[in-house]
Amino acid sequence: MGKNKTRQNVFKVAGSRCLKAKNKAKAVTSQLKKISKNIVQSKTEEINQQLKSLDTIVRQSEPKPKPPTGVKPAVKSNEELVAKYESEMKKAEETLDGLASFNVTGDK
Repeated sequence: MGKNKTRQNVFKVAGSRCLKAKNKAKAVTSQLKKISKNIVQSKTEEINQQLKSLDTIVRQSEPKPKPPTGVKPAVKSNEELVAKYESEMKKAEETLDGLASFNVTGDK
């Protein structure tokens, strides 16, 4: 009984030496790279086709006619402008007369 035996750890995980080897990073297989490359390429091709169809639709639409650049807009004669000003002034005077004759009763 005098022998000093070292106790083994009861909670030791079986095969712990093998776990270290399993945790090492592994290289990505070439098949996975090819799959992701194909997916990205197919998406870009699909988007390119949609953009081409949109471009053809836009180009097929008729362009809007541009107004002629050398032609000035028609200017109203002075007589028309004076008549318009006088009619506006007449309306303003009528409105002011109506407000002057407006009677507010304070029935509270």
